[in-house]
Amino acid sequence: APDAQVEKWGADCFRAYLMFLGPWDQGGPYDVDGIVGVYRWLSRVWAAITDPPTLVDAPEAGRSLLIDAHSTLKKVGEDYEAKRFNTAIAAMMELTNTLQKARDAGEADRAAWNDTVRLLILMLAPACPHVAEELWDRTGGAYSVHLQEWPAFDPALTVRDTVEIAVQVNGKVRARVAVAPDAPEDVARAAAEGESNVSSQLEGRDVVRVIYVPGRLLNIVVK
Repeated sequence: APDAQVEKWGADCFRAYLMFLGPWDQGGPYDVDGIVGVYRWLSRVWAAITDPPTLVDAPEAGRSLLIDAHSTLKKVGEDYEAKRFNTAIAAMMELTNTLQKARDAGEADRAAWNDTVRLLILMLAPACPHVAEELWDRTGGAYSVHLQEWPAFDPALTVRDTVEIAVQVNGKVRARVAVAPDAPEDVARAAAEGESNVSSQLEGRDVVRVIYVPGRLLNIVVK
């Protein structure tokens, strides 16, 4: 029963789970075991925000985090407007993973981290009002998170100068390289072959074909 799940997991977790199930007008397969994944996500949000990494002044390093934050803000805003709640939740999960990686690295740019945290809490508020309110208060936000205007994304921070693509050899990921979103195949391949994990797999072998999806992956098939 819903009341039992709310009591066990909390109203915010259960609400976010229902939003994440699928399109709001179609629903999805209800499985209480699936709530665990949403609970873990909210736990990661809480941990990242309440126990941040060492914050330093490194604006160049922080740009990638800001791009992730503002790109997510753009998507979540559009998804909320269109009632695509499931994809809004998914986008916030991805941003949480980005925060977690920055936290695991041990340090992050102060301005980028604080702005990303602020935006994530504001995006979270419609779906998880109680968690968002508590996190907003803990990070020094003025009362209340639900009285704040919806933030505006910076268009300049929704376009990446480079993207990270997966490099595969015979379908197995061997490296990831950063290239321009529209980089031609020869440029992407040169970057890939500059990685030792890739070049070692190519040494002494014949390239049969190359599968390249700009902005996503490069797969070198060898024999």
